[in-house]
Amino acid sequence: MSSKIEPKFYAVDAMDAYPEPVGTDDKLELNQEMGAVYVHLNYKRTKLVGLQSLDYLIKNLELIRVEALGPRVAAPVVERQPACGHEWTDDGQFMLICTKCGAQENHDPQWRDMATAPKDGTLVRLLVEFEDHSTEDETEAPTIGANNFDNDEQDEWLFAGWCWTHDHWTQGKGTPVGWLPMIDTAPPELAELQAELSAAKETLNRWHELNLQREENVAELQATIARLTAENERLKTVNSDLLLGGEIVDKMCEEVMGERDQLKAEIERLKGGQGDPVVWEYYSKPLRSWRKLENEADKSKAESMGCEVRAVSSVTTVAVDAAKAFAKGFNTLETLGGKYKIIMQFAGHDDAWVAYTALSQMTNRLDKAKELNQ
Repeated sequence: MSSKIEPKFYAVDAMDAYPEPVGTDDKLELNQEMGAVYVHLNYKRTKLVGLQSLDYLIKNLELIRVEALGPRVAAPVVERQPACGHEWTDDGQFMLICTKCGAQENHDPQWRDMATAPKDGTLVRLLVEFEDHSTEDETEAPTIGANNFDNDEQDEWLFAGWCWTHDHWTQGKGTPVGWLPMIDTAPPELAELQAELSAAKETLNRWHELNLQREENVAELQATIARLTAENERLKTVNSDLLLGGEIVDKMCEEVMGERDQLKAEIERLKGGQGDPVVWEYYSKPLRSWRKLENEADKSKAESMGCEVRAVSSVTTVAVDAAKAFAKGFNTLETLGGKYKIIMQFAGHDDAWVAYTALSQMTNRLDKAKELNQ
């Protein structure tokens, strides 16, 4: 079991790279646990290259240095050697040695301590001390498995094994002694980036929904404004028609009231006969008779005292005047040829003429009253 190797950091910028200190924390990180070199720029950590490709990167960086700095740097002399068709042999552990050129490759996976292994169901590579169903001829062999303690509180490692009797995969038995992430496992930065992208996508979807809702609200408001505008125009027309109708009605009422007043005046005139005014009388209870009222003021006074008041045609007045005129004469009854006639005689010419005039007026007004009563 190997111990954990802490990462090491190297500055990116030379101390004299700028006229004055820039105060950056840009650096390179050698992380043998993750098997890669990371670069820290502007407080962001990004994988630069895996350790298996480090030599290749260094050679390219040297070429870039020469290309960028030009004649100031002498290009290293690289002797081209014919490619070696390596013939590898191993030392029984992790070291491969070429028997032709002597090249070496260290394939030590550098297993991590099991105390640091995830227990949330993540699939990882395991180095297991097999009790049964080992994946290789050796008792200690690599495989894959997972521990789901964080979800089901069962602290148990389940991993793949090989049935050598029937040649098929089965559940292995033994004790994990080391672990490594899966080769295709994404770096932590990718998970963070995916979380940020997911949050950004959710925010964009929410803004899209709000924008659609705003457009619907605007459309509803525009429809409401159009409907209220049309209703306002209709009410303006109705109000104009009502005002015009009111003016017509007022004019008609004025005309009707004028005709009413004319008819009322005509009726009053006809009731009095020949244009004379109507005469008013009130009933006197003490005298038990109708008494003449001289004017409108007397009429109002009689009504306020609770007396019964009535209008009397001036025909009655004329009749009274005629009676007074005839009272100044006397009549005689003469018979001639079986016919009878009354002859009024007066002492003077003036009295006779007054009586004759009163009789004529009474006759005319009686005829007018008869015509009104028909």
